[in-house]
Amino acid sequence: MSRRVVITGMGVISPVGVGLNRYWDNLKSGYSGIVPVTKFDTSDCPVKIGGEVPSDFNPEDFLDKKEIKRLDNFSIWRFTRPRIFFSTCRTPSSPSMKANTIS
Repeated sequence: MSRRVVITGMGVISPVGVGLNRYWDNLKSGYSGIVPVTKFDTSDCPVKIGGEVPSDFNPEDFLDKKEIKRLDNFSIWRFTRPRIFFSTCRTPSSPSMKANTIS
């Protein structure tokens, strides 16, 4: 038995881009997201490049300042991604599709 799945949106936080549109555009243009590391001192590291979340990512666009202060970066990304997803998702429009929707 096969079942169909409809993906209505994606929340992306990646070195390639934040948000589905920027992520997809950068992928199509061949941008890798690998840049010189700026988030920490690499003077003692043999490798000076890596994939960092872009500097124009502003968690305050999605979370309260109080939340941001008490969270580490990974938690900020974890709580931000669903908000990015819900801001871009498209919900099913036909009645037959809505009947099979899990929310």
